[in-house]
Amino acid sequence: MSGDMTLKTPTVPRLVGEVRPDDDRVRVVGTIKTVLGPSDFTLEDPTGTIEVSVAETLESQQIELIREGMVVRVHGAVEVSMDGGQKIHADLVQDFSRIDMDLYCKVHEKVSFS
Repeated sequence: MSGDMTLKTPTVPRLVGEVRPDDDRVRVVGTIKTVLGPSDFTLEDPTGTIEVSVAETLESQQIELIREGMVVRVHGAVEVSMDGGQKIHADLVQDFSRIDMDLYCKVHEKVSFS
């Protein structure tokens, strides 16, 4: 366990395409589309794609989840770039390979998390 005891703002559940510039922290589920580096990748679900940068403080078990094709849940802070694009700075990556993405998205559409 990490020694970092900083309290973080709770995450808001979002589909990738629903991440908003005014979101502070989100949690999204998707498939790792492209690994961009040891701690960077693109995450995609049926609604869109977003870049994810993984915190250096993550345990090695979480870093090992970063492989193309893996389904993961990512918790992290949203950053908006100068061109209006968004990125998630992840502080938690979880294996979600057993989830049915189509069903997950259908349920998410029925529930409002505004």
